[in-house]
Amino acid sequence: MSQSTSLFHRSLRASTRALMLLSLPLLFADFAQAALVKITAAGDAIVGISNTTIGGNDTIATPGTGAGQYATGEIPANAIDNNTGTKYLNFGNGATGVSNATKGVNTGFYVTPAFGNSLITGIQIATANDSPNRDPLTVSLEGSNATGSALDLGSSWTLINNSIDLGIGSDPGRLTFGSIINFANTTPYTSYRVLVQSQRGSDNSVQYSEMNLFGTAPVPEPATWLLFSLGAAGLFFSRRRVR
Repeated sequence: MSQSTSLFHRSLRASTRALMLLSLPLLFADFAQAALVKITAAGDAIVGISNTTIGGNDTIATPGTGAGQYATGEIPANAIDNNTGTKYLNFGNGATGVSNATKGVNTGFYVTPAFGNSLITGIQIATANDSPNRDPLTVSLEGSNATGSALDLGSSWTLINNSIDLGIGSDPGRLTFGSIINFANTTPYTSYRVLVQSQRGSDNSVQYSEMNLFGTAPVPEPATWLLFSLGAAGLFFSRRRVR
């Protein structure tokens, strides 16, 4: 083999090695981004709340027909039970006999998924069985790594998005899932708080049959990806040399 040919092959191997090292982290990042899964699941720890603002302390909702209460049998856990035949209904800022277009604003729940630490970047609603005016149209989302009673403190929550359009501005029908709505988030949390920010129209409550969160397990730090990539590239080229 001539000296020029040898130099060419060495240069080609060096270029290929550099390209592989640069591309591996991108390939892994693309894979992580594509692996979007439903983080919330039936049986997750969930607490209903009412009259709670973004960044504020929780007001825990209770069963009943008054302000800040939810209908008996239409409990917060129904929002994440994988069953559109059940629903979570909250009377919000007044008793059952009061109707207005903001009745369910500042109601919702916080949930600690059994999935564990997660990076939430998507949400999906399913409408309930009746009364389209009770559909929430926009919600806020906050995240927290606190535990226990600290989850009731507004200081424990960090805002992720203050107004997520749930994508059902045109009524999709009853007992129907909307699309998964994606949004930006780069910080993983162990608990999430969802608060209704607007609803379709005037009614005595707000309601939904499902409200699920989607995302991924936290992606390792860039340095971790680089070390993994270097190891993978080294293994690849050492195997090439053995042959």
